[in-house]
Amino acid sequence: MPHLGATAVLQKPLERRTLNAMVAKFLSSPLAPRIEIEVDPGKSLPDDVVGIGPDIQDLVPRFLENQKTNVSLILELAASGDFDSAHRIGHNMKGTGKGYGFDVISDLGSSIELAAARSASEEVEKLAKELSRYLASVQRQPLGRIPKA
Repeated sequence: MPHLGATAVLQKPLERRTLNAMVAKFLSSPLAPRIEIEVDPGKSLPDDVVGIGPDIQDLVPRFLENQKTNVSLILELAASGDFDSAHRIGHNMKGTGKGYGFDVISDLGSSIELAAARSASEEVEKLAKELSRYLASVQRQPLGRIPKA
């Protein structure tokens, strides 16, 4: 029986590019399906535009809707003094934001996590409102393609 075990480790918060590179490395076997992604690395996007890879384009709308729900929840939690729950939501946003390519969401999640740890109600509320404004203005730009096998 072949030895089964870890051949690589990725740490959180996980960036999509790092994950894609690692997966591509392990899929480079001649028996693995061929995945091609076309991305112009020299092309930078404006700050309010996030490039979305083909592997997650279908998932992003729900992710963004969940973040809008989080805004309302964080505001309620801060108002009621439940900073442990607000802290947990901020921590999750910090990790998932990067995973989906939304660094601003990740950064705001980190800030919410820290503010909630200090029970800083006004700061948590301010950050949640900033997240709400970002979600209302951010635009998505599809990147690359995955050809059919």
